[in-house]
Amino acid sequence: MPYGYECGPEAGCPSCKAGFTCANHKCVKSDLSCPTTGIVGDNKTCEAKENNQPCMNCDYRITDPTGKSYLGKTDENGNLVLPLNLEGTYNVTLLSNGTPIKTIQIKALPRAPPTEEVTPTILGIESSTFMWLLALVLLVVGYIIYSRRKGGKGGPKPKEKK
Repeated sequence: MPYGYECGPEAGCPSCKAGFTCANHKCVKSDLSCPTTGIVGDNKTCEAKENNQPCMNCDYRITDPTGKSYLGKTDENGNLVLPLNLEGTYNVTLLSNGTPIKTIQIKALPRAPPTEEVTPTILGIESSTFMWLLALVLLVVGYIIYSRRKGGKGGPKPKEKK
């Protein structure tokens, strides 16, 4: 091996075994973990590691369900945030020198449709029906009070004494 390199693109340098990538002429174990599903509108966090440590500023590519690709770098904790804006399958790929190391698919599922709102009822009666019944009862009670104050006109006459 030239210059004591573990790996490299130079002639005579070996390749790293599966699951490892060559970084600065050393074989490094790189990994990517992401949730496999999410709901449209959610943000999911993926974690990149190198030699079981957070992979800071590691390159990644996100391909959305329409086929558009976006490049980025992980944060200081080796994390990347995946916004699930569209329904379908997203591909998140960890890159090393532009070469894909590991790809994970995340399915964005549709949000459940909203449930129908239940109209409040009183004893099984809709509120508008209840209001009409209440108005009718108030009218009847008002009429009875009005009739009694008028001295009972139109009602039965009091009996005369003998």
